[in-house]
Amino acid sequence: MCVITLKRRELEKLGEKESIAKLIERCGTKLEGGQTDVEKAMKLRGGTAKDAGFYSYCLGNWRFSVVEVSESPHLHPLLQN
Repeated sequence: MCVITLKRRELEKLGEKESIAKLIERCGTKLEGGQTDVEKAMKLRGGTAKDAGFYSYCLGNWRFSVVEVSESPHLHPLLQN
């Protein structure tokens, strides 16, 4: 499993221009705030100012399986373009 944190735009908006973002959106799960391992650890033990700053401007966390994305029938046409 892979978790990505979006910083500049939401995945839905990114999907308008990037086909792989659409695929991640289709295969992945959007996590609510505080659900990533790093965020959970920060809540329990506190984190550095760098960690807090990184997550304070987060536009979404997505969890997805790299294997599931790679096996998707939608991936191959994306790679051919």
